[in-house]
Amino acid sequence: MMYMPKRSDSVVSQVFPNFELGDSVLKYVQSFMYLGHLISDKNKLNDDQDIAREVRNMFVSTNILISQISWMFT
Repeated sequence: MMYMPKRSDSVVSQVFPNFELGDSVLKYVQSFMYLGHLISDKNKLNDDQDIAREVRNMFVSTNILISQISWMFT
């Protein structure tokens, strides 16, 4: 996993060399899933996108549960 350099105006970021692992060239990414946890490079390494994803999953699971048991209360 590689993130773009923070300072895009520096000379290093303009001539940044490719990283290779074996015969593969590693790509720059904006986010990366590691052990089921989403890490993003927006501004700094944070997990705001992962938290939002988990909240959405919680709402989906809750709505499914409500729809499955709602017949008991009607």
